[in-house]
Amino acid sequence: MVRVLHRDSYDKPINPHGVGCCMLILVSLMTTLLLIDTIVHQALNPEEPQFWVDSAAVTGLELTGSSGLTATWNMTLVAHNPNRKLVIDIAGVQVFIYFGKMEKYYWYNHGHLVERQHILATKLLPSFFLYTGNQTSLDFKVGVVGHCVDGETAKEVSQGKTVKFGVFLHVEYKYRTKVWLMGDTRPIKLLCDQVEFLLLPNTNHHTGVSTGQFPCRIFG
Repeated sequence: MVRVLHRDSYDKPINPHGVGCCMLILVSLMTTLLLIDTIVHQALNPEEPQFWVDSAAVTGLELTGSSGLTATWNMTLVAHNPNRKLVIDIAGVQVFIYFGKMEKYYWYNHGHLVERQHILATKLLPSFFLYTGNQTSLDFKVGVVGHCVDGETAKEVSQGKTVKFGVFLHVEYKYRTKVWLMGDTRPIKLLCDQVEFLLLPNTNHHTGVSTGQFPCRIFG
């Protein structure tokens, strides 16, 4: 007896016209979403988040040997949303404390951050929302033990008057409206002015407080 085998429905060849139609719909949808995002972006004219060092203190400041720095920084950053119709979703803020002049190391390294040996400490701050026209304070502590510094920084510490440390921020964020998440995550780099600390004589110059507020500007 000859057995006749029937092809099941899943063995039928795929209709190329159906696949092409689905691809056309998908491309049209993506194009429409991109167009809407562009229109919303142009209409709202979003501004980047703003940051500044509001206050700072350094404690346990000392040199071991001729240039080994030990210190703990207590800092308050303020993040501000200048937009009136957009919420800013801050995915993360990476803070770097460094010594020396950022501009010098930045350009010499072809657009990279700074040479690793010039970074004294780093801290990743948690994500948060910046609502329209609002600002929030970010308090954090970070320290270093026995890190080698340059002669200029070591001289400032040993003289016991003032000492400067740089603050650099790497921020990742998105814009949001009440109903729309705009685009992908955007990275920005912000360079804060060299934060100057006044060293206090009654602490044997091991503690210093910042001499004012220090704005952070987009850099690179």
